Amino acid sequence: MKVKLMICAVLVVTYSIAVAVLFQSPSPIPLAAYRANGTSMYPVIKNGDVVVVYKNAKFGVGDVIAFKQFGRRICHRVIGEYAAGRVVETKGDNARSADPLIVREDVIGRVVFVFSFQILFLPHLFGLAIVFALRGGVT
Repeated sequence: MKVKLMICAVLVVTYSIAVAVLFQSPSPIPLAAYRANGTSMYPVIKNGDVVVVYKNAKFGVGDVIAFKQFGRRICHRVIGEYAAGRVVETKGDNARSADPLIVREDVIGRVVFVFSFQILFLPHLFGLAIVFALRGGVT
């Protein structure tokens, strides 16, 4: 019984550390996680989703990238590359027109994973439920 409790506790703590590292800036790993705000990439990225970005990754036309523009982080799809790849044109899937051109230095990285914000914290709830169940509930 104590072994199961220890395994569950280790899993929950490990998962919590992984989530904290992803949201830390600057991160010691080449991944970053951002919470989406808006509907310009709907239905691929919904308002409130979490996007995981692989920093400085290679990308091409058709990939979704994260970049800095006007002091904000934006995730849009690459629709063109110019000047030997130094200038990038992007557009949100749900947007009517393309964004202003950006330079490659403003690109944070390529979006590699998108998931619902609620799913991110679901294992914490399951972990707590398992710990309480193994302990016999709350006394």
